[in-house]
Amino acid sequence: MTLVQHRELLSLTNQQLSEILEDLGQPAYRLRQLLDGLYRQRWTSLDQFTTLPKSLRDNLLEAGYSVGLPAIEKRFLSSDGTVRYLFQFSDGQSVETVWMPEGDGGEAGDGSDSGDEELAELPQELSSRGRAATEGSAFFDHDSLATSRTRATICVSSQVGCAVDCKFCMTALLGLHRNLAPGEIIGQVLAVLNDQHVDIDRDRINLVFMGQGEPFLNYDNFMQAVRMLVSEAGIPGSRMTVSTSGIVPRISDFGAEEIRTKLAVSLNASNEALRTEVTAAIYYLTLPQQEQEAIAYDLKFVYPDAGAGMARQLVKQEQRHLRNEAGLRAAQAARAARDQRELDTNRREPV
Repeated sequence: MTLVQHRELLSLTNQQLSEILEDLGQPAYRLRQLLDGLYRQRWTSLDQFTTLPKSLRDNLLEAGYSVGLPAIEKRFLSSDGTVRYLFQFSDGQSVETVWMPEGDGGEAGDGSDSGDEELAELPQELSSRGRAATEGSAFFDHDSLATSRTRATICVSSQVGCAVDCKFCMTALLGLHRNLAPGEIIGQVLAVLNDQHVDIDRDRINLVFMGQGEPFLNYDNFMQAVRMLVSEAGIPGSRMTVSTSGIVPRISDFGAEEIRTKLAVSLNASNEALRTEVTAAIYYLTLPQQEQEAIAYDLKFVYPDAGAGMARQLVKQEQRHLRNEAGLRAAQAARAARDQRELDTNRREPV
């Protein structure tokens, strides 16, 4: 992080914030007040932190500290209510973040209670497309939504530009300028929540880390942001999805994290040769290796007490199961094709 980013409170861990307050002679409970203002009240300026003594606010300002929320440079509104934000940071660099008022169906069918609810409600939500565009926000009627389960999704960037160089991606044309600091990742989420007037205790919000950049090439900053968004902003990890082009060592690290989020691997092609053509192959390992890591990641949460040996056996067992299923589907398709050929032949033969 730059010196400026070190002075942005959103980029600091609880331990770092606690040390700052201790150095300023403050009691321990000031940390909770500061975190509440940053993440729950989502205040944009230290002047708004009226729960803190004015002397403390003045000391923080004199030391060069700021909240660190990015500035909204531009908004682009779509007819379906989707809003694309261009955020500018303190050094002039910018990224895009997207608000999708009807969500992305990310929880549907994931086996959780909320996923079952979303799966049942999905057709109704799709039929109401365009409602948010006419009312200005997905959460326009707060009284009626107090008992509803309206969902929205925020698509978040993790880097300025990207180094993976996918041939079909506009971000790849930028190259990689720099990693985002933890607070710059967090700040995108909080700024959108503010702009959309979201009550995080009532409105269901999903996060997808699928914007600019490869999150697993900015792993430490990305994970710090995820931890703070879960513990302080109150967004459950189960409502977050991180997408990777396939940084296998980091998939393994991600599986060792305590926070449980969803993992999406962007293959971009069905075979290794084509994938190598369209994506920078130096950043990931082969498709079979990615399959093994992805299965291991999933199994970690099904069998949390499994040792390394058992985990390897479970992975191999799951891979055999997937191959058997694929073989069965291929055999069924071959039989259907054969039956269709016989039917066509019988139709052509004279009676």
